[in-house]
Amino acid sequence: MAERIGQQLGNYRLIQLLGRGGFADVYLGEHMHLGTQAAIKVLHTRLVSESIERFRREARTIARLEHPHIVRVLDFGVEGGTPFLAMSYAPNGTLRQRHLRGTQVPLKSVVSYVKQVASALQYAHEHHVIHRDIKPENLLVGRNDEILLSDFGIALVTQSAQSQHTQDLAGTIAYMAPEQIKSHPRLSSDQYSLAVLTYEWLSGDRLFQGSFTEIAIKHIQVPPPPLREKVPMLSPAVEQVVLTALAKDPKQRFATIQAFATALEDAAHLFQTGQISEQDSFSASPLVGSTVPSELVAPPKPPTASAELMTPPNQPIPITEVVSLSSPSALSMPTASAEQALLTELPAEPSPRGLSRRSVLIGLAGLVGVGAAGTGIAWLLRSPSPQISFPSPSPKPSPSLSPTSSSTLARSITSSGAMFGFDPQHTHFNPVEQTLSVANVSHLAPYWKALTGATITSSPAVVNGVVYVGCDDHYLYAFDTATGTQVWKARTGNQVHSSPAVAKGVVYVGSEDSKLYVFDAATGHQRWSVLIGNFVDSSPAVVNGIVYVGCDDYYLYAFDTAGTQQWSTLTDYPVYCAPAVANGIVYTSSPNARLYAFDATTGTRLWSFPTGDLIASSPAVVNGVIYVGSNDHYLYAIDTTGKQRWKASTAGSITSSPAVANGVVYIGSGDGKLYAFNASTGTQLWSAPIGIQIPNSRQITSSPMVANGVVYIGSGDGNLYAFHLS
Repeated sequence: MAERIGQQLGNYRLIQLLGRGGFADVYLGEHMHLGTQAAIKVLHTRLVSESIERFRREARTIARLEHPHIVRVLDFGVEGGTPFLAMSYAPNGTLRQRHLRGTQVPLKSVVSYVKQVASALQYAHEHHVIHRDIKPENLLVGRNDEILLSDFGIALVTQSAQSQHTQDLAGTIAYMAPEQIKSHPRLSSDQYSLAVLTYEWLSGDRLFQGSFTEIAIKHIQVPPPPLREKVPMLSPAVEQVVLTALAKDPKQRFATIQAFATALEDAAHLFQTGQISEQDSFSASPLVGSTVPSELVAPPKPPTASAELMTPPNQPIPITEVVSLSSPSALSMPTASAEQALLTELPAEPSPRGLSRRSVLIGLAGLVGVGAAGTGIAWLLRSPSPQISFPSPSPKPSPSLSPTSSSTLARSITSSGAMFGFDPQHTHFNPVEQTLSVANVSHLAPYWKALTGATITSSPAVVNGVVYVGCDDHYLYAFDTATGTQVWKARTGNQVHSSPAVAKGVVYVGSEDSKLYVFDAATGHQRWSVLIGNFVDSSPAVVNGIVYVGCDDYYLYAFDTAGTQQWSTLTDYPVYCAPAVANGIVYTSSPNARLYAFDATTGTRLWSFPTGDLIASSPAVVNGVIYVGSNDHYLYAIDTTGKQRWKASTAGSITSSPAVANGVVYIGSGDGKLYAFNASTGTQLWSAPIGIQIPNSRQITSSPMVANGVVYIGSGDGNLYAFHLS
C-alpha cells in the first residue's frame, strides 16, 4: 500500500508508511494547514453506502474517549469508500518493539504496564466501550515513557465496515477471550486479553500457539499451562491472579479490570517485600487485611472448563482413552504443553458407549520411541483390532491401476490438473478409484505408517505413486505410496498446516510463514514462493490454471501458476479452509459456524447453513451433496439449496475434512478415530483408532485421502497412516 504516500485523506497528507496490520495500514500524516503530525490508520476495506453511517457512529464513540493512557482520535472520515482515522502520533514505537517475542519482562515492569492499560480500559468500560483487540502492537510508548492504548475499537469498526450480516468475531486470536471467539464479547473479555498478554510478558511464551483454529479451540477449552513451570521464581500469588483473569467462564474472573490490576500489584508487592514466599500456597486469604478492598481480592481458583461444560459434581471426567475403550483404568489426565498439546472439549450427543460428552484430543509432536531425533519409519499392523501392534516391516505393494485406468488418470491430470482431492470439489479420492466401496469398507486394516518430525495437521495428496503431506516441523514430505519410504522433503519457513495441491508436476502448499510455496513434485526443488498477508493455513485449489488460496488476513487470493496475483477479495473472517468449486458455485466454511455458498462468477452469496459450532473442516461436493464436519462432533450432508439431508455423530470434535469415494464418506475425529459413513444415509460403516498406542496422541485434524484401495491420514502422533483391505 506504499503507493498511498503523497495522497491526501481529509486534512492530512500521507508522508511515510509506518506499518501494516491485519485490519489496516498506518501512515505518518501531516496536517495540511497546521503542520502537525498524526498517525493515519487506513482500513483494509471499502464501504458501501449503507455502511458509512454505521462506521461514523462507531468512530464518534471512539473519538469521545479522553484518557491519559488512550491514544486520541483526532479525526475520521471516508475517502472514495475507504475509511480512515487520524490519531495522535507516538514516535517511540510499541511494546512489541520494546519487548520482542520470546522476551521475559521483569515483574515490576509488567505491573506498571498492566496498571496503565487497566486504567484506560476501566475508563472505556465505564463508557460502555469494549476494546476487543488488546495486544503488544496496540500499546504505544508515549513521549514521557507512558503507555498509550491504541486502536480503541478498531477491530469493531473494521468488523462493522466489512459486514452488517455477521456477528462480531473481531480481534487477534492469540489474545482473544473464549466468549469473544463465540461472538459474545463483554467487558471482561478485555480482562482476559490483558491477562494473556501478562502471561506472555512474564513467561516469554504465548499462552497458546498453533493455527487460527487450534488457538481458538485452546482458548475455549484448554486450561492455561501453569505459569510457574515456565517461571519457577514467580510467586504463587502472582500466578493465581493471572490464572483467575484467564478463567474460561467470565463470571469467574475479577469483577472489573481495575480489580485485576490492583490484585496483581498487591500480590507482586507482598512477594517482593517478603510477606509471602515462593512456597506459599495462594488463596484469597493472603490479601485479607492488606490495602486491597475485599471486593477486589482474587476469588478462589476457577475451574479449568467453562461453567456450561462442567461435569456434574462427584462424577469422574474421562479425559483420554490410552489403551482400550473398555478399560476404565486407562482414563487419565494428560499434561498439556502450550506448544505440543491441542485439547478440545465441545458438547456433543452422548456416544453409544455412554462416555461423557467431554472429549479430549491431545497431539504430542514426535514423541515416538524411535530415538531422540523423532525421525524414522515404523511399519504398522494388519489387524483391525483396537490393540495395535507392530509386526516386522514387510509391507506389500498397494493395488496398482490397470493400464486403462492409468491412462484415464493421466489424461485427467493433463487436462485439468491433479490436486488436493484430485478435483475442485475436494472429494479427496483418485477419480479412477474402484477398489473400496460400501460393501467392503468394513474390512479396512492398517497397511503402513511413516514418521515425520512433528504433528501432522495437513492432509495428504496422492499423485503418480507419491503421497504428499505437510508437517509442523516446517517440511513438506513426499512418501512412496507402496512402502511409506520417504522420497524427499522440502523446507518452508514455518509450520505447514495447509494441505498440498498437486497439478501438472508441481506441488502448491501454504505455510505459517505467510507464504504460498511451489515445489517440483518429483524432486522437491522450490520453484517459487509468494508472500501473502498472514498465516496460510488454507489448502490451495487449482482450477484451470488458477490457484485459489485463503489467508488468515481475511482475504481469498487468486494466483496464476507463475505466481502472479490475479485478484484478492476481502471476507468476513480468516480463510483457513479450502474452497470447493462445483457447477459454478464456491462452497466455503467459516469459524462463525456456517457453511456458505457463493456464485463463482460474481461472488454473490447464495445461502448459508448453520452448524452447532465453529467449522474448521473444508467442504467436499459429490453428486449435488456438500459434506462438511463441525466442532459440534457432527458430519453434515447438505444439498445444493442449503437444506440438511442428514448428520452423523462422532465422539469428538471434527476439524478434519471429509473424503468421499464410491458412496463412502471418510473423516477423522477428535476422539482419535478415522470413520467411514454411508454417503447416502449417514450410517456408520467402520471406524479405526489412530495412534492409540501412543498416550495422549489423540488429535486428528488431518483429512483422509483415498487412492488405489488405500486410505491415507495424518495424526497428532507425527505419523502418516495408510489403511487397505485385509
